[in-house]
Amino acid sequence: MTAEIAILNPHGVALAADSAVTIGSKKIINSAIKLFALSKTEPVGVMVYGNANLLNIPWETLIKIYRKEHAKSRFEKLENYAESFLSFLKSRVTIFDLNIQDQWLENQIVFIFDFIKNQLQNQVTQKAIRGEAITPTDEEQILLSILRKLKDMHSSNEPSWDGDITPVVGKIKVVSEPIIKHYFQEFLKNIDIVQLLDEVMILIVSNNGFVEASTGLVISGFGDDDIFPSVITYQISGYFENTLIYKKDDEKTIVNSNSGMTSGIIAFAQEDVVQSFIRGFDPDLHQFTIEYLDSMLSEFLKKTPNLNPVEISKLIIDSKAMLSDFNNTLLQVIRDRHLDPMVDMIGVLPKDELATMAETLVNITAFKRKMAYSSLETVGGPIDVAVISKGDGLVWVKRKQYFPSNLNQHFFDNYFKD
Repeated sequence: MTAEIAILNPHGVALAADSAVTIGSKKIINSAIKLFALSKTEPVGVMVYGNANLLNIPWETLIKIYRKEHAKSRFEKLENYAESFLSFLKSRVTIFDLNIQDQWLENQIVFIFDFIKNQLQNQVTQKAIRGEAITPTDEEQILLSILRKLKDMHSSNEPSWDGDITPVVGKIKVVSEPIIKHYFQEFLKNIDIVQLLDEVMILIVSNNGFVEASTGLVISGFGDDDIFPSVITYQISGYFENTLIYKKDDEKTIVNSNSGMTSGIIAFAQEDVVQSFIRGFDPDLHQFTIEYLDSMLSEFLKKTPNLNPVEISKLIIDSKAMLSDFNNTLLQVIRDRHLDPMVDMIGVLPKDELATMAETLVNITAFKRKMAYSSLETVGGPIDVAVISKGDGLVWVKRKQYFPSNLNQHFFDNYFKD
């Protein structure tokens, strides 16, 4: 895991990334490089979080190949840099054998089916604990409900597959068929279940609904014509049938035009500590508060004496409206007292303070993980910090090297050789 921050205002954008990388479930190494210059000469940087590799090729290698091939490339807008890098990734598909792509998809399907099977077992266990008898038909209905919810969730997402997915639907079914037989052997006689499993897999591939082993790619800075900085984020999962599977993450993207500037903080990967800092209220605690109040009010009203079911139902509806009111008021207080003042202050920070703030937010996330007894220190190590501005380009404020600088003068001599 990791913690990364982008803070932007009219002066530029500050980027900060920790160095922790988790190997397996217990081993953590604190020397990973996650922040790079996308160009040696232009004001554009890139951060990666999540999976450090794209089908076993390190992102560092891909970024530096792109940087070498496009040493003299300049674009009018930051969006053009993002499109150029995506085009580069699409053009490199030939280095990934089709068998490797099939194996990648198999791994993703296994993860998704593990998730579905665990949900099924959890719901069956809960019913058994309550003393309910569970028949095979009941299990089928539970599984159907889980699959329908997944289908609805992924159907609402915009397709991210380049072009028509119809020609590869058969290949998706071929790859997933043996895995379906392994995980859902006892349900294969139910045609609806088999059909839904196929439909869910096709939707996940076409909408890039993969949640395992994807990479967040953050491209930040300026194009030649940009006056203000922008941040563009993509989720990149892998390749299948020589097609790059990716989608733009609009929630973590701020594209500024020359007619106006939006300042802000964007946190990536482990966001909880940063969200608590800028909101003044832990998001998970907020969610728990609303859900607990909802449950408590419903249970209280159900146990109220001298009320008939119609009156109880009306009171429950009224209580939910009151709870919604409470939540909206709380969100408004958070905006007025914390978010808006924070954004206003960020808007006037000089470049050095942007860098300090970005580094501090990563630091406090690392400190929180260190103090958490029950969790691994998944954020830590040296923090790389860079500031990108229109006039100065990408400037390193803090940067770790895996080699002693005084023994490698040739590295610095060769940096701008191309």
